[in-house]
Amino acid sequence: MDLMGTRRFLVETIGLRLLGAFLGLLALLYPGQEGLASPEVRAGHLDLRELPRWSGDTIRLQGDWCFVPGRFVGAEIRSDVMNGCALKQPVPRSWGRDDNLEGVRDGRGFGSYAMIVHLDGSQQTGQLAIRWERAFSALSAFIYGPSGELLVDPVYQGRPGIDLESSIPVLTNHVVPFSARGIDHFLVVLHISNFRYFSGGIWFTPSLSSAETAQQTHLSGLLLDMVVFGILVVVALYHLILYVQRREDRTPLYFALFCSGIALRLGVMAHFIESLGFARTPEGFEVLMTLEYITAPLAIIGAGLFLSEMMPSQWFKNLVNGWFLGGGILLIAYTSIAPVLTFSSLTWIYEVHVAGAALGGVLHLAQQVREKNRVARWVMVAFVVLVIGTVNDIAHIEGLVKTAHVAPYCFVVFVLIQSAILAQNFAQTVEEKTSLSQRVLEQTARLAEETQLRADAEHELRLELEAKVMLLGDAVHHLNNPLNHIQGVSRTLAECHQELMSQFESMLPPESERDSMADTIISQFKERFSELDQSTGILSSAVGRASDTVTSLRVLSGVDGVSYEPTDFETIWEGFRRRSPQLAMGYNMSFGNSDTVQRCHGSSVAYAIAIELVLSNAEALDLDVDSVSLMPLDSRNDGDPEFWALQFVFDKPIDAALWSRTCTAVGYLLRPYWCEAGIEGSVLSVEVLRKMPSLLS
Repeated sequence: MDLMGTRRFLVETIGLRLLGAFLGLLALLYPGQEGLASPEVRAGHLDLRELPRWSGDTIRLQGDWCFVPGRFVGAEIRSDVMNGCALKQPVPRSWGRDDNLEGVRDGRGFGSYAMIVHLDGSQQTGQLAIRWERAFSALSAFIYGPSGELLVDPVYQGRPGIDLESSIPVLTNHVVPFSARGIDHFLVVLHISNFRYFSGGIWFTPSLSSAETAQQTHLSGLLLDMVVFGILVVVALYHLILYVQRREDRTPLYFALFCSGIALRLGVMAHFIESLGFARTPEGFEVLMTLEYITAPLAIIGAGLFLSEMMPSQWFKNLVNGWFLGGGILLIAYTSIAPVLTFSSLTWIYEVHVAGAALGGVLHLAQQVREKNRVARWVMVAFVVLVIGTVNDIAHIEGLVKTAHVAPYCFVVFVLIQSAILAQNFAQTVEEKTSLSQRVLEQTARLAEETQLRADAEHELRLELEAKVMLLGDAVHHLNNPLNHIQGVSRTLAECHQELMSQFESMLPPESERDSMADTIISQFKERFSELDQSTGILSSAVGRASDTVTSLRVLSGVDGVSYEPTDFETIWEGFRRRSPQLAMGYNMSFGNSDTVQRCHGSSVAYAIAIELVLSNAEALDLDVDSVSLMPLDSRNDGDPEFWALQFVFDKPIDAALWSRTCTAVGYLLRPYWCEAGIEGSVLSVEVLRKMPSLLS
């Protein structure tokens, strides 16, 4: 086989394998391949009780939602949804010109979507999440529990408003995790407004799943977009460098222009900028939408020039100059100066430009294939895949199919074509590849060495931590024994003092027989005894507080294991008062049922420390606590532990960010008892173990 035949064989073999790998990957990643559950929203209700073994798989929230045009509603919409919706709106669906409702006209306006999800109370739903792609063009999500309480803080995509000035449009993808533990239904309310785009509404289907599944799906999609974006940027820069090194060949320049257009479009539609906290203003929305529309003719210009330069043809060159280049420049100029509301209502013009360019490109490639151009055959296959992706995107925008934007992924095929063309220069680049491989091996060796050093350092830190814990436990042990002796001696002194006082009083003559000298001596003796009594009391109190501190250190160090000893809350509160008498002076406890003894399990010192942490932080933040109460929490399941809720009610809503460290410390302290601390509005709740789980009781 001659050199030309060898190169041809390499091109065809490598190209076929890379193309097959890409199509296989695209089949795995294509959104239509998700295995989704089947229930639909009917008249604002999604009944998951018909899924007896639902474990958090993704469910598309498609169907008829309750729709309230021209108003933003809250939890009060629950009764209307329960009794049947006055007006329903299919999801996904954009607002059309025929939706001439009060508050929503010609695709613009504002309104509320509502839906109730019914759950099987016997199942452990745990953490769920609602995930949606960008809604046009501002949205806020509220999830209410059965009693109208918010299960999670409201989540905002921009800021919906009742008019152009009050609405802040932002396009992002969101995941809203919340806890559905112990509830049989919840209400979802979405506020949507659109005043700057040609059509508003929920364009893409939201989904419900477990929080873990939703986060994985969201992150995998984001990671895929970032990977493809990175590939496109790298390929564009690579071909731009090739053009700089060899300016007589403009094919790499046009290919870099094509890659840049697709990369910019993907970056805008993947919302990287909004996710980083930028462009969250009406002006930012206008700029990003302008970029999104500009990227379509920009990519078409690059594709036409690339094909014309790589496979010259006079008629196609004329088509590129007129349709690809001329039409693209006009669209870019018009998009740059026109408002978003104006050019977005003319989306069909951009679609016609793309469709005409695709048709012209296919005809040109078909002619080149008929003329036995081997490179054209590969480009033809790749171009067909790209056309399919483009047609899918257009149909998806028009609502004809329920898929997703896949054209950027199809563009990777063109990367393979360029790789196949560059493979003809394989012989000249072997030496460079060998050198690069050697550098990669050296870098890998350095990374392996750094990884080993990091592992050794982590091992040493772990040993140091274990040694510190052991030393802490030993120190606590040696503190505990002397304190026990001091407590014993203190009690003995108190008893001896009382006996001596009794003996002294028994030796005194009757008051009628005492003279002034005797009264003076007796008064001095009683004063001394009183001072001794006060000193003994102070000593006992100090030793008691020191003993409590040692006990808390024993609990934190884990030297004695985990204590599940039964106690009552009065003992816990008394321990808190003994630890912090000044702090406890202004607080009184109230119990949900005063006739019931508030029994609980665990170290009373650990619970006392938790109370001290909460009230100390409240005092540091200058917050007033209206009341402190102990209420029983409802049991989740028969075999699970049961809890008291120690509730600190403040005089105003509290900022969760200012309490994160305190709640984390309380959760860490009470972790052996499955207890947590949480905030809802103006109430901070600390769980106290009321009943042991069945496996340990």
